[in-house]
Amino acid sequence: MTPFAARLHAELARAPDPRSGGVWSRFSRGLGYPFTGWRFVRAHPELRRYCIIPMLLNLAIVTTITLLLYHYYPELIALIWKKPASVWLRILWHIMYVFMIGAALVVGFVLFYLLQGLLAAPFNDLLSEHTERILAGHAPLPFSLKRFLRNLAVTLGHESLKFLMLGSILAVLWLFCMIVLPGLGSIVFSVLGGAVSAFFLGYDYHDYALSRRRFRVGAKWKMLRANTAMTLGFGTSVAVMLLVPVLGLLFPPFAAVGGTILCLDYERYGRLPPPPPA
Repeated sequence: MTPFAARLHAELARAPDPRSGGVWSRFSRGLGYPFTGWRFVRAHPELRRYCIIPMLLNLAIVTTITLLLYHYYPELIALIWKKPASVWLRILWHIMYVFMIGAALVVGFVLFYLLQGLLAAPFNDLLSEHTERILAGHAPLPFSLKRFLRNLAVTLGHESLKFLMLGSILAVLWLFCMIVLPGLGSIVFSVLGGAVSAFFLGYDYHDYALSRRRFRVGAKWKMLRANTAMTLGFGTSVAVMLLVPVLGLLFPPFAAVGGTILCLDYERYGRLPPPPPA
């Protein structure tokens, strides 16, 4: 083990109880866990090969979404409000056009989150599994095609359910903002939609370790709600990094490692409920 890895492992061993401290303290510590994931991969070069495919998938997804938004954004705006002939109304239309860019970015961000969650999940899960092997001594099970297909079906089912939950929440929120708050609706939606997306990002990167413990969706949701500040901090950190050009494509595997480390901390301090029987 390198000196850097030894120092990191000693630091992780001294990590406080994730539930300790006030709301702001827990939120602040949650912000740091994704970067702890990056440091862990840096300390263990053998994990880097598991990051390559998710990063390439992220590049393909972002490129596709960017091209689609660039091409269809004017048509989407026209569906909401066609460019008026009046000069004064046209000024308002241009203001709405600019403000709706924020809403379009939130939608594009959500699409990226959903697609990378579906496509990269098997590879991030493998990365998470090997992180547990190094940090907690949990030996990965030998490869089995039957187990792989079963786990893949469970992952896709959970990701699809998250898609429905997040899509439903954002759709209701968008309708509320556009109908009840005309003019300011796009700004309010960008802020609230970003907060909702951050929480679901926190959910997403906890999911690999929790799924290996056979937690059902309801149990996962209950656990994350009991740790809302930590989950929001974690998800906000990931959300900000995903918006940084280039780094956003590289960061999700590190977030998967960070989420695994956080779940191991929950487990170490007895903050996880017992898994259901096999």
